[in-house]
Amino acid sequence: NFSYIFDCRKVMKAIIASAAGSSQHTLEDP
Repeated sequence: NFSYIFDCRKVMKAIIASAAGSSQHTLEDP
């Protein structure tokens, strides 16, 4: 159960990073 939650969180974070990463990357790296 714990492993599943951790994996889900990792995937969610990866998806958010992929979507927000586009905007954040430009903001962080001018």
